[in-house]
Amino acid sequence: MYLGKISIISMIMFFSSCSNSYRIDLELMNNGKELFFAKDYEHALIQFQKAARINPKNDVSIAYIGFCDYHLNQTSSALIHFNKALKLNNNNNIALFGKSLLIWDMNDTYGAYVLFDSVTKNNPLHDKAFYYKALAVLKFGDTAFAISNLKTALNNAKQYPEPYYLLSSIYLNLGETQKADSLVKLASLAKQQIEMNGGSR
Repeated sequence: MYLGKISIISMIMFFSSCSNSYRIDLELMNNGKELFFAKDYEHALIQFQKAARINPKNDVSIAYIGFCDYHLNQTSSALIHFNKALKLNNNNNIALFGKSLLIWDMNDTYGAYVLFDSVTKNNPLHDKAFYYKALAVLKFGDTAFAISNLKTALNNAKQYPEPYYLLSSIYLNLGETQKADSLVKLASLAKQQIEMNGGSR
């Protein structure tokens, strides 16, 4: 009877310890996100690394480690962490988008397009992947599909000037100058808004 009580107490203490560890893990991850979105990638990286050490299955923290590495130009390490996060969760869109950007930077247009396409299928409201899909299909010569992707990109997030500029250049090449001019104006407004917000994007 006494041994049974000890066993139950030990189990309670064990699960309580695990629960506390995961709470610390999430707290560190949230701290890392705040630093990450403030573009303090070096300090964000430390928080995410601590979170991943506490919970090695935290695919979100591991994906953010990859993104910090990406922004710190540590491309090899970034790819390792993106792949690690995707191995834990193949639907981790943070890692998938990060890996897409890396492949894009390597000038593998088709490989990047396939990954960007997966990102948009996982999240049809993604704020940037449709823009990169448009860039890719333009290289493939599919102007109509590029326009479609850019319209979706702008519908999902109107605060980025790049899709406006790209869509404007397409319309200009098609001879639709009025549409092109109006898009340039919208791009300028988006750019001004970013500058007013301190350049955060």
